Amino acid sequence: MKNVGIITYQDIADGKGRFLQAYALYEAIKMLGYDVEIIDYYPFTMEEKAKPISKKILQLLKNPILLPGYIAKLQMIILNKFYRNELSEKRRKYEAFIKENIRITNTKYYGYESILESRLDYNAFVCGSDQIWNPYFQGMDSAYYLQFAPKEKRIAYAPSLGTIQISDEIKNVIKSKISEIPFVSVREESGARLVSELIRRDVKAVLDPTLIMSPKWWNEFAGDIKPDKPYVLAFLFDNSIYPRKVAKQIAKKYAYDIICIPDSFADIFLSGRKEISIGPEKFINLFKNAAFICTQSFHGTILSLIFNKPFYVFDRKTKAYVSGVFSRINDLLIMVELEERILKEGQGIPANSLQIDYRRTNEILKLKRKESMEFLKNSLQQAIGRENNVIGTH
Repeated sequence: MKNVGIITYQDIADGKGRFLQAYALYEAIKMLGYDVEIIDYYPFTMEEKAKPISKKILQLLKNPILLPGYIAKLQMIILNKFYRNELSEKRRKYEAFIKENIRITNTKYYGYESILESRLDYNAFVCGSDQIWNPYFQGMDSAYYLQFAPKEKRIAYAPSLGTIQISDEIKNVIKSKISEIPFVSVREESGARLVSELIRRDVKAVLDPTLIMSPKWWNEFAGDIKPDKPYVLAFLFDNSIYPRKVAKQIAKKYAYDIICIPDSFADIFLSGRKEISIGPEKFINLFKNAAFICTQSFHGTILSLIFNKPFYVFDRKTKAYVSGVFSRINDLLIMVELEERILKEGQGIPANSLQIDYRRTNEILKLKRKESMEFLKNSLQQAIGRENNVIGTH
């Protein structure tokens, strides 16, 4: 059986979106009849990881685009202080699930040179999904463009640039890297337009892997545990007061409880039950059984769509140099004709908050799911066919 290696956002045992998209892509490729393995890659060397804080600050001053990554890390440090035991338990549950259900390389690769020297041998290599091409995080790393792999074997499935606000200098760098991938798709329409202009080729916008898998598959994955009382699920990424205020208003209006999956400092003070030490099945189950969802998360939005839930999605407060980060959610909601579920700062809660007609959305997703699987299937077949042709010429 032909084997496929996936390189994706590092450390999927951290859970949430990075796990969901990686596991879904892994399962989708397995369903197509391939042996699959996730390459355990980290876009930094061990020496870089161990840098003292003074050197990291100096690096940040020299290169301000690194700031969002540092802010995210600082926020997680604060949360780890408050929820150390619960987060450790959560990680153990993800690691146990991964060990049981996902093949990952025995070796951890730190930095591009380590993976380049490894000479990994797969019939095809897939990079994606998530924000592996986001230049403000790790998206300049050559490994995420499969430059360590033979050109004819490279496939990009639904990677995200994370933003459309990119300097000309960065555009030139990623242009040279993406141009060397024969089979290119991205996750957002805005990203597809940008990449098409850069490499002067048609680039398809495909579904995030999480949406490739059917609602039936996710329902079975989540299990049948039912809540005692209806609840609003809050899954938020910054410290804005407004989305938390909306969650409280909806809970009060409909006599719902509030359940929060903490991911920012402000969640420490949000009333309601905190769900922290949860594994992947329970995480999905919280979305499956929610009476209403308030989120700033791309994958939180996806799960709302999968389970046909009433929801509101909120923009994040970001600095100018990462403006456009909301574009991926905006593109998704425009595609499924639900852009009215974006709630702007200070906007009042509409009277019909619980009412979403999902018939049209489900039709669109069914068609896009088929198209996306066709792209993945055809790309793998052609990449492996190219490999065979190249081998046959020797």
